[in-house]
Amino acid sequence: MTLQPPQERLTPRQQERRARILDNARDLVAVHGYDGVSMRTIARESAVTEKTLYNIFGSKDELIAIAARDRTVKIFEEAVDKSPAGSWAALVSIVQAVAEKTLEQPNMARALIPILTQHPELVGLEFVYDRHVPRALEEMKAEGLLEKSIQIDREVRLIRLAIISATTFWSSRELSDDELLPYLKICLAESLYPLVSDGFRPTLHAFVLRARDDLRD
Repeated sequence: MTLQPPQERLTPRQQERRARILDNARDLVAVHGYDGVSMRTIARESAVTEKTLYNIFGSKDELIAIAARDRTVKIFEEAVDKSPAGSWAALVSIVQAVAEKTLEQPNMARALIPILTQHPELVGLEFVYDRHVPRALEEMKAEGLLEKSIQIDREVRLIRLAIISATTFWSSRELSDDELLPYLKICLAESLYPLVSDGFRPTLHAFVLRARDDLRD
């Protein structure tokens, strides 16, 4: 069952406790790996009881999955807030933020990426992408950058899979740190290329060529 978005009805104290627990869970997983972290350790570092953790999150799997998803939510929200005007710019800002945050804490990212990919039913990444990507695609369609026949839901899924595959390649060291962002850009552009309008195609083509040059460098 896919996890639902965090509940807004938490009190400020509950929100602070939840954030503290998730931060500690991410930090511990980054240092010790998923198998090396127990609910008892997370509880001790978070100054709560182990019972409290189970009452809030249900299981270690769900706790770590929520921690991974919340990090992704923050990446997307920061990217959208920082993006300049324009629907295409918002999508580019998202992949730039993914690369930046991934490389900012690489040990944490390498610990959490397998959880994001191996436990999709717990993580609920669809929620993260569905919150931001469809709007950008709808705006691109309204601006005449995409064909009217585009199926938004399918393209959101393709973009999600493209970003996940790129970060997975990086996590397994198939991509170097310097290659992550250009490869993400290529994946984003290629997922949309068949459906862009004739007027936007030269812009997207130039975007891919620049990313390929960066990848070779």
